[in-house]
Amino acid sequence: MIAWFSQRACKDQKGVVLFLDRDGVINKDSPDFVRKWEDVIIYPDAIEGLKRACELGARLVIISNQSGIGRGYISFDTFWDIHQKLIETFARQNIYFSAALYCPHLPSDLCFCRKPSPGMLLFAMDVLGAFPSQSFFIGDRTSDMEAARRAGCRGIMLCRNGLPTGEHSLKNEFWLAKNLVEAVAYIEKLESF
Repeated sequence: MIAWFSQRACKDQKGVVLFLDRDGVINKDSPDFVRKWEDVIIYPDAIEGLKRACELGARLVIISNQSGIGRGYISFDTFWDIHQKLIETFARQNIYFSAALYCPHLPSDLCFCRKPSPGMLLFAMDVLGAFPSQSFFIGDRTSDMEAARRAGCRGIMLCRNGLPTGEHSLKNEFWLAKNLVEAVAYIEKLESF
């Protein structure tokens, strides 16, 4: 597991933690992997939604499988450059992440951190002193929702291209949202920030 933690934070942090998948949630995913900074296309709703989450005092944490590292498609240095530039891009918008955790392993490695294992979520909750009952995981795959369920936090699946297809088979165990603005608005209704 690759873990990064920051002392910078959104104002007046409350207990609510928003775990966010990276590719497909914050930025566009690529079937060929995000291999360099120029491949990163940040969704406009990610900036708007995460800015609102920061205003509410949520702590933001990236939780992402990045097997491109383990497969040799991307070097650690290039991966880290993408991570740092992403963090800096959001910081310029006054959006601060408390942590980012990445699994560089292959699915065949059967590690404890690769989603759907809850390892990254549980580790981040432990370090941040967060409670599952105050945590949400916003992702775009069933592996994200399964990790949320196993960690005891609430899952919100982003369905940017309409309703889930047959791949999304976890029944009534998570909420659906079309983008991050809608997901954060839903969380705002549920939580008393």
